[in-house]
Amino acid sequence: MYQAPEQFLQLGKSSIEAALTLANITLQSTERLLDLNLKTAKEALDESLRSAQALTEAKNVQDLVALQSGATQPGIDKALAYSRSVYEVASQAQSEINKLVEARISRVNEELLAALDKAAKAAPAGSEPAFSAVKSAMVMANSAYDTLSKVARQAADAAVANGSQVAAQVAKNVRKKTH
Repeated sequence: MYQAPEQFLQLGKSSIEAALTLANITLQSTERLLDLNLKTAKEALDESLRSAQALTEAKNVQDLVALQSGATQPGIDKALAYSRSVYEVASQAQSEINKLVEARISRVNEELLAALDKAAKAAPAGSEPAFSAVKSAMVMANSAYDTLSKVARQAADAAVANGSQVAAQVAKNVRKKTH
């Protein structure tokens, strides 16, 4: 016997579980970003206080120029480190969300195929070609989704690698200019 209400209840339950998992991932990532921002703000305040103290101790223009040129590179390095940290948090959250979405899609597909099988058993004779066509379309759609997911992952990986290379080159160029 086909029991649609129970399947809908199970689908609703699994959807709520997925939503709670998504909320948890989001909250954890937000917490990590807040911690990073607070740490960065404290470090920036401390650095500002040290710089202000050093400025008050400068005796002439050459001392001021030396202070300014000496402060440039550490500031750039800190900005690059901060951006890498933000990227790591975002990347990890995206990875966890992608896993959740992929697992959810896989589960929904399994449930849909099971429902199609049950419906096919209860369907009148001669309807097998229609069910076969629907299943075939689902398999093709899943295959296309898998292919697009792989291509998107490869593109994201390439973008990350290129971004890292550009950041390293920028840091290198700035070091050359400040020394």
